Amino acid sequence: MIQIQHLKKVYNKKKEVLKDINLEIEDGEFYGIFGKNGAGKSTLFKQILGLQKSTAGQIIVNGKVNGFHKEIGYLPENIAVYPHLSVADNLKVAALCADADLSKKEISRILQDVSLEENGKTKAKDLSLGMKRRLQFAMATMTKPANILILDEPTNGLDINGVLWMRDYLKGLHKQNKTILICSHSLDTMEEIITHYCILKDGNIVKEGKWNVENSKLYKVKIAEEITTSIISKLENVFEEVYIKEGQIIVKSDLNIMDFVLQLHKMGIVAKDIDKYREKLESIFIESVNGQ
Repeated sequence: MIQIQHLKKVYNKKKEVLKDINLEIEDGEFYGIFGKNGAGKSTLFKQILGLQKSTAGQIIVNGKVNGFHKEIGYLPENIAVYPHLSVADNLKVAALCADADLSKKEISRILQDVSLEENGKTKAKDLSLGMKRRLQFAMATMTKPANILILDEPTNGLDINGVLWMRDYLKGLHKQNKTILICSHSLDTMEEIITHYCILKDGNIVKEGKWNVENSKLYKVKIAEEITTSIISKLENVFEEVYIKEGQIIVKSDLNIMDFVLQLHKMGIVAKDIDKYREKLESIFIESVNGQ
């Protein structure tokens, strides 16, 4: 669906915002792009959309190289609605910009989906911040056929109920096999819905991978003796990833828990306690961007 190859973006011939980005996003993936402010997330999204010209490299979307892709649904970080138009007219304008035409019935359905059914005639400038965000979300994702959605900080301006609504709505869109790229500082919310992630730091991808699958293979092990380099070396000879966190050993393994216990027994390691360990996305993010 989306292939990014050796992408670079330099502003004013000196500010290198993206540095040799390589990424492949398949149909139906829910991809989280994370990083501190200024890491290059919004620039990457604009490059994929074709809103900016890259300095080097190429982006292929549905076989089209380095072009403008109006068929992609895009939600920018900042609130952008037509303030003096009604809510319904905002939807109509967004649809017309995408060569689509909405019937009254379709507009009514969209307004109901974003809980704005009572506000169709209200001018956008008179909406609360959260309601404007819902309207903007509808304009970006519901007014035209779009199999790819790019969402830049979609939870900005939403209260807790709005965030929960957004989470559940995005889960529904993903079940429709839509490809979704999202960036957000709400990592707790994102780890419930994404399937893949990458972390940007200073214009580079410093970590990427599958989310749910990766974290289901981790075990947290508390052993009966002191953790020594000898024990860690034994584990590293058998398992693909081993590290110490908060005084316990974290082991990545495809084995089910019974086979995992038997393997430890064969190695002469006595475990006092073993739990499935689900690492937080926040922990991965902090370790990646801080180099810890």
